[in-house]
Amino acid sequence: MRGALATAYPPRMHKLAPSELHEHEALALVALVRQLVVADGVVTVAELAQMNEVGQQLGVATYARIAARMEEHPVTVEHTLSLAATVTREGARALTLDLLDALAGADGLDATETALLDRVRLLWR
Repeated sequence: MRGALATAYPPRMHKLAPSELHEHEALALVALVRQLVVADGVVTVAELAQMNEVGQQLGVATYARIAARMEEHPVTVEHTLSLAATVTREGARALTLDLLDALAGADGLDATETALLDRVRLLWR
């Protein structure tokens, strides 16, 4: 299937699988997920389920390693966006935005979540 997708779309349009992310891309993804979940001040069961799904897709060992690295820094929008700025591959950006959109839609889109997503999209223009 991956070969079919790679041929059907130009390489820059190919969305990566979570397991294909480089370490810094996975770190940015987890930071963005974490920031999005806390953005509206309420963590719902649906958001927790989505976070769990992201962890499963990244792989338990990778997710645990990244979560431990996340503890080294405060969870701020500015720090999260600085991590997002390191993501340059289009496929990693496409995957991240798809996962963030799904997560944000899990409990209805809030103004603070929309603002964060808008900033990420602007950063990646």
